Amino acid sequence: MPALNMLHDAFKEKGFSVLAVSLDGRSDLVRNFLKSKGLALPVLMDSEKEASFDLYAVTALPAAFLISRKGSILEKFIGEQDWGGEKARRSIAAALSEREPRP
Repeated sequence: MPALNMLHDAFKEKGFSVLAVSLDGRSDLVRNFLKSKGLALPVLMDSEKEASFDLYAVTALPAAFLISRKGSILEKFIGEQDWGGEKARRSIAAALSEREPRP
């Protein structure tokens, strides 16, 4: 989460945003967690799992999606990722320029 927060801050001026999704129904726990970690990410509360399972067919957690400005899924990430690494930055830069990211 801290690395996602850093990416959000690093690319927000270029139109990039990170939206965290919580499956927990307790927004107070989510707020306390974010505050304790010093994170300032927007969070979608998805306790009914409509976005996670119905819209994006999440099969395992953690899961992340890189979505284009037009709303199409460019990449799907399952499991832990190195969000501070070069591959993540290249994928985001490609999404911001509306190109498909390189593998």
